Amino acid sequence: MQDLNISIWLRLIKKERLFGAIPLEVKKIIKVIMFNRLKTVVTLLSEKTNENLVLLKTDSDGKKVWHQIYEFGKYASCVHPTQDGGYIIAGTELFKTDEKGSVEWVRDFKVLLDDVLQTNDGGFIMIGGNSLIKTDDFGLLQNQQSPAANRF
Repeated sequence: MQDLNISIWLRLIKKERLFGAIPLEVKKIIKVIMFNRLKTVVTLLSEKTNENLVLLKTDSDGKKVWHQIYEFGKYASCVHPTQDGGYIIAGTELFKTDEKGSVEWVRDFKVLLDDVLQTNDGGFIMIGGNSLIKTDDFGLLQNQQSPAANRF
């Protein structure tokens, strides 16, 4: 059912140009997260003109709650909610936002990150560039393993 809701939401975003929420053309919708049975929707997308990343939060009617435009991080692969109500975004950089999308910190691990998840200790684990990376809750590196480095 959630996949059907997401596909309907994506069609609405493309058709209505984000319900006038932000005046930009969408190049690519990267990820849509839905909370509380569509009461809150968070969309990570890239802007067509400047190729900035945009995090958009709307209510269930598609009305903008807030949005943030990030002029760094020209590519993102995912966005996930964090334990403190913020968001973690991975791609060319790893960055953490608060609940309103304001950046708390940015980290660059010199690899293209494919995905990130928050761990039980509040830190983050991510994969990218054939590496498995573990950080603390501030994104500071704790461990990085590469399969190539473990070969005999």
